[in-house]
Amino acid sequence: MSRTDLIADAFTIIRNANLAKKDNADVPASNTLKSIFEILKRENYIDNFKLIEDKKQGVLRIYLKYEDL
Repeated sequence: MSRTDLIADAFTIIRNANLAKKDNADVPASNTLKSIFEILKRENYIDNFKLIEDKKQGVLRIYLKYEDL
């Protein structure tokens, strides 16, 4: 299956992980997504992220942030 909108797919993965109260979400890596997640981390929307190398394109593991209300 080819992906046509990587950014929308990544945010859908994160939204679904957030609704399921997961600690992290894995999205396919790209330089564009890496730049977006750097901004989200700097603006405190996510806790952290890291690149996990595999023999393909890699995976960005996004550590989600929750606020206690």
